[in-house]
Amino acid sequence: MSNHTHTVLHVDEEQAQNWSIHDVLSRWHCLHKGTLFTQQYVRGDVLPDFALALVESSAEVYRNRLMDISWFIP
Repeated sequence: MSNHTHTVLHVDEEQAQNWSIHDVLSRWHCLHKGTLFTQQYVRGDVLPDFALALVESSAEVYRNRLMDISWFIP
């Protein structure tokens, strides 16, 4: 059939698990705004301990979403 295309996608989960928090947030911010704290972290601002904990937990959520192809299908 000439009216459609098949695309094969591969997610390298091992590589994604090795991304730093900064890597994850930078990639996520290319797609979404993120939070005030994640934006401040990427800029290199000094954050209090409670904000760093929020950034770390957000980064793990974002990492999982970046590895999930369904997040990119409209």
